[in-house]
Amino acid sequence: MFKLLKFLFKAIFNKKSKYTLQFIKVDGKWYANIEDWPAKYHKNTQMVFGANRLLDVFNTKGYDSIWANIYPNSDTVLGSVFLTKIKSKLFRGAFYQATYIKGNEIIDFPEEIWICPVTLFVLGRYPKRLTLQLWSCY
Repeated sequence: MFKLLKFLFKAIFNKKSKYTLQFIKVDGKWYANIEDWPAKYHKNTQMVFGANRLLDVFNTKGYDSIWANIYPNSDTVLGSVFLTKIKSKLFRGAFYQATYIKGNEIIDFPEEIWICPVTLFVLGRYPKRLTLQLWSCY
């Protein structure tokens, strides 16, 4: 419990303009690999309700790892995924609409993305906007 409170305190009071996070696919399921998280590949870090499918869409080479630079409340960057918050509840997570900009084309992801409350331990909040630059590696 103390370790989780330390995570939350750090996230709230040490906000950054850029976060780098790794997502790992284990047994067909995506997990956020959060540094120093108490349990590796814990069910609370599993990507579900659209977030898992978004990772699959951008995992074009079929790797078991995707990295993301995450920019809270930033402007859209060409070639990135742009998430706009639809609604949130403190202990129930947040729903986002995902848009991908490719050249002159704007592509809306067909479903909402749910981001769980673990986000509070990383970002300290549910930002109104998130810009994600994703890349795969082996």
